[in-house]
Amino acid sequence: MAAQLVRDAGFDPVVVGKLADAKRFQRGGPGYGQSVSAAELKQKLSLAP
Repeated sequence: MAAQLVRDAGFDPVVVGKLADAKRFQRGGPGYGQSVSAAELKQKLSLAP
């Protein structure tokens, strides 16, 4: 449902896992402050395409 809300807002959702995986977006983490496409973010986070 959340992914559909993201799509409805005009963005590409990137499912990164469980809430504990949010640490990837903390300051200094690979996802912090990234202005990239969904595919590029998946690559930076080492997620499957």
